[in-house]
Amino acid sequence: MGATGDDSGFIYFGTFSGGYALKPYLSNIHVFKAGFSFTPLSWSDVFYLKKMSLGAKYLYYVKDKKEAPIAQGEANLPESFIGQGIDLSLRWQIFYDLSAYINYGLFMPGDAYNSTEGNRNFIMCGANLSF
Repeated sequence: MGATGDDSGFIYFGTFSGGYALKPYLSNIHVFKAGFSFTPLSWSDVFYLKKMSLGAKYLYYVKDKKEAPIAQGEANLPESFIGQGIDLSLRWQIFYDLSAYINYGLFMPGDAYNSTEGNRNFIMCGANLSF
């Protein structure tokens, strides 16, 4: 229950992709997620167009114990609905050894947050060069 009692938080190994904008720890939280990705130009004969993919995810967050906060004190109101999120991504392998990506995330807080808490936006982009 975290800060209000016995802590039985799950300690996990590796990474958990629970949304770009909220990035929750697995503590007093249930995450429901649905998504898809596709390669819109997979039919192309041009290599650098063929290797582009787009993806989208919808995330719905609820508390396990509504009286306790999540993570490190977030969503501390005694409500179970934490919020919802949307993640969008673009992956592009431009050449065999060069790729780029753009990730965007939006988190819309629910009843477990104060009414003054606004939406959270996240954007990250980068490139990978392999040699």
